[in-house]
Amino acid sequence: MSWKLTKKLKETHLGSLSAFARSPSTSTITEKDDKTPSASGAVTPTAESAIAASEAMAQAPVVKPPKPGILVVTLHEGQGFSLPESHRHVFTSQHQGSLSTSNAASSVSGSVRPSSSQRVAGSYVNGSGRPHSSAGGFGAIPTNHGRISGKYMPYALLDFDKVQVFVNSVDGKPENPLWAGGNTQYKFDVSRVTELVIHLYLRNPNAPPGSGRSQDIFLGVARINPRFEERLPFVEDPKASKKDREKAAAEHAQRQKGDGHGGVEWVDIQFGTGKIKVGVEYVETRAGKLKIEDFELLKVVGKGSFGKVMQVRKKDTNRIYALKTIRKAHIISRSEVAHTLAERSVLAQINNPFIVPLKFSFQSPEKLYFILSEPLHFSDVVPPAAKDLLIKLLNRNPEERLGANGSAEIKTHPFFHAIDWRKLLQRKYEPTFKPSVVDAMDTGNFDEGFTNEAPQDSYVEGPVLSQTMQDQFQGFSYNRPIAGLGDAGGSVTDPSFVGSIQDRR
Repeated sequence: MSWKLTKKLKETHLGSLSAFARSPSTSTITEKDDKTPSASGAVTPTAESAIAASEAMAQAPVVKPPKPGILVVTLHEGQGFSLPESHRHVFTSQHQGSLSTSNAASSVSGSVRPSSSQRVAGSYVNGSGRPHSSAGGFGAIPTNHGRISGKYMPYALLDFDKVQVFVNSVDGKPENPLWAGGNTQYKFDVSRVTELVIHLYLRNPNAPPGSGRSQDIFLGVARINPRFEERLPFVEDPKASKKDREKAAAEHAQRQKGDGHGGVEWVDIQFGTGKIKVGVEYVETRAGKLKIEDFELLKVVGKGSFGKVMQVRKKDTNRIYALKTIRKAHIISRSEVAHTLAERSVLAQINNPFIVPLKFSFQSPEKLYFILSEPLHFSDVVPPAAKDLLIKLLNRNPEERLGANGSAEIKTHPFFHAIDWRKLLQRKYEPTFKPSVVDAMDTGNFDEGFTNEAPQDSYVEGPVLSQTMQDQFQGFSYNRPIAGLGDAGGSVTDPSFVGSIQDRR
């Protein structure tokens, strides 16, 4: 089954994929990192160990939570953030450049506006009343009436099971930012046990126009292993002494903490400085089957011979997904039922950072529905090594096809000679191409021929499928939704959640 997802990919100008080189400022692969393999494709013992480690990581089974549910994340505040040494000049250089181009700078004073180079220069020449703080290297950030503009404040990228949400800080200072706290919560559908990752960034004032977020400054990352069970309230023994009750309460809290992050805790920043205060709560779902009415249809992003792909918003959590619809009659007429059910099973079991996971699947009398994170996209630039790889992967003889003896055979192909597979699976490489995406609603990278089409769950003409035909799709539905949540979206406080969470504290 092929899906036409086109447009911006053809407009992307990537460098040669055979060089695997990166800029000196990144911590990713360069040609010096790995020795070029021999013509025979032989690999070093170090490469073999990395491949073996990556095999174990990629083949790790999908672990499901004890009960399906939703993860509620709240960002409170950060402390001790700092700019990397390599970026502590970005604001200073920006203002020095403005100073050199302003002839009247000595007569200018007052508040700073990022769009006015003269005012920026004047604030530095005359030493206007802007507070200067060198904490974390943020001292040169301009202010407006003594306040730092929101665009120069850190923001967080919440990443859970390949669903990402941008969260701007709302107050404080760059080194000690404040988020909205309990006033705003973010909800994520949980279909498997995985970690919550919080990436922290600061907008780069020197980024060229149109670069989006690709030039933003990385401040660090916080990794959290949530507790995927509702927290059990502590029940005091009225007959115990005060000392014993306090001891029992402490032991209960320690046991709960050992099962994963639950409640509000400080988390240290990795690859940066400081810490961030994060609230994490897991709320189990209740009864109820998922249906098309649980989603808001936003845009059409692709079409195929059996159906289409739409961008949708899940109404209870406000998360954005790709919804793939397939007409049952079409796959029955083409004897593709087993293939389609196998696709569903593979997507549910796969555990790889670069393959879109299946979040949900459900069905109606006429259609099958797959709910996935938004799909990955690939360039049509094909260098010689890539061409050789594709030819061997598409060999019609399964016994001669590359990979017939296992995935390690593919990883040793010369096309991948510079890849440390363990490092890749840990997502420590900076990608060559970073698509410019404003937010989860941005569909600018899809063909306008699709996105201009009205999104709708189209009516299916033709005879009603018999019960015998319907029985072929038993077991297709994959997960259950959140029932009883009538809130407007995942970024707005839901009273039903707040009450249930506070009752358990």
